[in-house]
Amino acid sequence: MQLFVDGQPVGAGDLPVTIPLSLGLAAGVAVGADPGSPALPDYKPPFAYGGRIRRAMVDVTGTPIEDLQERMRQILARQ
Repeated sequence: MQLFVDGQPVGAGDLPVTIPLSLGLAAGVAVGADPGSPALPDYKPPFAYGGRIRRAMVDVTGTPIEDLQERMRQILARQ
């Protein structure tokens, strides 16, 4: 899997298997806050993100994503 922020890769890792149903029906992907149980005692949910999220995409095809329109917008914004 890969994590991109503003079209730039910021993280990557292997995800050899998934367990969608063993987490329960309410489990899923949370964007902007994590309402689940904390992974560490120092972590206090919901740990809300204070910025602005304009878009979140999840692609399960395994093919790397490149948003060419967004890339062009970024290039033109720098000029």
